Amino acid sequence: VLLLFLRPFVRIKSGYPKHMNPQMSKFLAVLASFVSVVSVTGQCTDDEFSIQYDGQPAFSVSRLNGSCWCSSFTAYSFRGSGAELTGLASNPAISALQAQLTATQAQLAVTQQQLNATTSRVTAAEDQLALTRSQLAATNATLVSVQSAMLRQAGTSCSSDNQCIGCCLGGLCKDKFALRFFGSMKSYGIVYPVQNASWPTTVFTASLWARNNGTARTYFISYAYLPNIYNGFLFGPHDGSLMNVNSAMNNFADLAGDNRWHYLSFVVTAPTSANRTVTAYRDAVFYATNTMTPTASTSLGKNGALVIGQDQDLMAGGFDQKQALDGYMHSVVLWNTARTPAQLAGDMNGVKVTANTMLYYDMSEGGGTMLLDQTGRGNDMELYGVNWVPAC
Repeated sequence: VLLLFLRPFVRIKSGYPKHMNPQMSKFLAVLASFVSVVSVTGQCTDDEFSIQYDGQPAFSVSRLNGSCWCSSFTAYSFRGSGAELTGLASNPAISALQAQLTATQAQLAVTQQQLNATTSRVTAAEDQLALTRSQLAATNATLVSVQSAMLRQAGTSCSSDNQCIGCCLGGLCKDKFALRFFGSMKSYGIVYPVQNASWPTTVFTASLWARNNGTARTYFISYAYLPNIYNGFLFGPHDGSLMNVNSAMNNFADLAGDNRWHYLSFVVTAPTSANRTVTAYRDAVFYATNTMTPTASTSLGKNGALVIGQDQDLMAGGFDQKQALDGYMHSVVLWNTARTPAQLAGDMNGVKVTANTMLYYDMSEGGGTMLLDQTGRGNDMELYGVNWVPAC
């Protein structure tokens, strides 16, 4: 009603601020100091109008949803009167929103304090966790050190793998690596030509750790020289040959056919100039012996091909898949002397390289495609189609 009464004194024009008649501005400003909110319906045209005092805005009225309401207010001190325009404090809706905002801000402050406290606790917990992990790592390292000190070195007796640093093979701790052969013509190791001025001709010993998976007529190691002497020697888990005498060791059947690790040794001697005797040992214990009369030759030739995992029907080749090893091998050694049972038992505890050791592959590499000759004679062996596996 008041605004309708004052309307003749107000110039309203759309698009820019509208000003009250100067003669009435002081009166309305004083009046506005007592009325904080102005609201009417129906007669609010254009965008807004404002009440000013001494050229400064006192408050303005805007259109909102069909109603006119006070959208801004500026506090003033009027000369002589001391009256102050205090804003929109008496609007219940705004007061409620302000109270809600204040409460929310207070709650936010409390939540922030709780968050800060929680963050501090999380930081402390993370620090404690890091410390605990560090202590656990140190304890584990100490435990490993103690366990390692308790474990038995290669060559010492054992009854299970967990007693050894490596594996328990045939009752002895051994290094942990072995080669897996897959019964394929493409799975083998070879050194060709074997270069050794002290290569044996009539008496020698071949030993190896092996495990055979199958029952077929397969072979661990073979040596061939010259095109027609392709079985200089041939040793397998069931039989073998010497100087091309086929099936000369049939009484060695099941020497290593139980799918277990064994230390196998083949000792070749020359009781006469024409005869050769092959004696087989399993785990340094006598197994069988056989004496034969070679027809092709009575001595091993030099510069031949040494192959593990295959029989050679040609020098450095001629492999037959039915004769390829399906199993494992760990450590291969050849001497140019006849080893005694006592020496073989010692070899099980670890081979010691001497002048009589012609070649020795301990398979300690644990990876790669080469076996290094531990004798230093340079007869390193190339590997094809085999996998490195734990020997246990």
